[in-house]
Amino acid sequence: MKNTQTNNQPKEQLPHNTFQDQVNDDQRKYSRYVCDSRAIPHEIDGLKPVQRRILWAMWNSDARNRHTKTVKVAGLAMGYHPHGDKSIQDALSAMAQDFTFANNIPLVHGEGTFGDVLDPSAIASPRYTEVKLSDFAKDVGLFESLPDIDYVSNYDETDKEPIHFVGKVPLVLLNNIQGIATGFRCFIPGHNLGDIIDSQISYLKTKKPKNIKPWYKDFHGYISLDTSESGAEILSTGFGFMWEGDTLFLTDSPQNWNREKVINYLDELIDKKDNWLREYVDHSSERFRVELVYKRGEPPTDEQIHELFNKVNTEVLAYNIITYEGKLKNYGPTEIIVRFCEFRKRHLIRRFTRLAGLEKEKIDR
Repeated sequence: MKNTQTNNQPKEQLPHNTFQDQVNDDQRKYSRYVCDSRAIPHEIDGLKPVQRRILWAMWNSDARNRHTKTVKVAGLAMGYHPHGDKSIQDALSAMAQDFTFANNIPLVHGEGTFGDVLDPSAIASPRYTEVKLSDFAKDVGLFESLPDIDYVSNYDETDKEPIHFVGKVPLVLLNNIQGIATGFRCFIPGHNLGDIIDSQISYLKTKKPKNIKPWYKDFHGYISLDTSESGAEILSTGFGFMWEGDTLFLTDSPQNWNREKVINYLDELIDKKDNWLREYVDHSSERFRVELVYKRGEPPTDEQIHELFNKVNTEVLAYNIITYEGKLKNYGPTEIIVRFCEFRKRHLIRRFTRLAGLEKEKIDR
């Protein structure tokens, strides 16, 4: 029998996107996801999502106060982070690194081998290292903020995690931060904690924050901040030297120059035979200490030293951050300090309002 019924439901309307538009739209969405969820730090606590989840897991475990196997802490953080244990272990080990160009003040204290300035990648297996929250991570107020911050469900909606912590200082400026997302990058150099605090105090007193410059602990080499013709800020780092009597030592290298790269560079200089360097003796252990033996005659002048060791590492600064409004923005250090101070004011009002309510409840009982 012939079916005479008609389907009066409207046909599904397919989007009229071209293939190119669809690819571009998907690329934009993926790029924003990587920025928000993996590569770009938050302006208030200075943490990428994996770092925040690590600290949250440590706060809620024995690792709050006691050294715990790195692999165990990574396993706990997996309850909040959906991207696999390797990325967590790598991020956790990096957070515990305590040397020049890594962290000015680590948020995680490590026991074991976490690399050094000679070879930052020389990190022991997470089975053999241990970590706990550093005293600074607790003193800076990240966890004091827990009752007065907002939370979201974790990836499988079995638990809650903070959107961001609120510390006493803008940690996004403290430790060296690098990240690469699709179409965006982040390179925020380290700054001195005292300089950051002085700038905050200046803003709170005068509404004018002090300018701060990049700074790396224990670094005594060449450092310069310049502006290119396009307006981009360029950070240059170079070698550092020290005289002990008539003996010259190389004590610092440019950023991203490990021991192997420095030694290869010294070999190249010696092979040229057209300069004052005759040979070198490597006394390095955890830090650079390379004796530079000059040819017979007068010791090299400072000008001759810096002329020969003129190689520098350059980085284009990119203060890309996720704002508390949820937007991807590029702010300079003073703008970050101003926005942080204003946000913290509102956060403290929220805290004191809650505490006042608790006191009122006690009085009313």
